[in-house]
Amino acid sequence: MDGGWSCHVRRAHIAAAGIAYKLVDVPELGYFRADKPYPRGELLIRSETLIPGYYKRPELTAEIFDEDGYYRTGDIMSELGPDQLAFVDRSNNVLKLAHGEFVAVSGWKCSSPRVR
Repeated sequence: MDGGWSCHVRRAHIAAAGIAYKLVDVPELGYFRADKPYPRGELLIRSETLIPGYYKRPELTAEIFDEDGYYRTGDIMSELGPDQLAFVDRSNNVLKLAHGEFVAVSGWKCSSPRVR
C-alpha cells in the first residue's frame, strides 16, 4: 500500500500514518477478540485529526470515546491480518427484545404495499 486508506468491498487496509485502531469485545452480540480463526469486535480508532468531542456535551462525548481516547465507530470488524480488517456487522443495527434476544434490524424486510 502507499500508506493511505484503501477500501475494497467490505475490506479495509489500515496503514495510514497517525491512525491507531483496536477491536473490543461485544459480548452481547457474540463478538470477541479471542474468536478463531480471526479476532472480531467493535472497531475503535484514534487519531489526532478526529473530533475532540461534542461541543459543551461531555456526557455525549463520554459515550463515543473510551477511556483511552479511542472513538467508538459502531462497526463490527474481523481482523484478517496486521492492519487488514473486514466488515462484519454494525452494533447500532441491533435491537434487544423484551425477552433479552438481540435481533439485527438490517435483515428485516417489509412486504407491505404501504411501505416503500
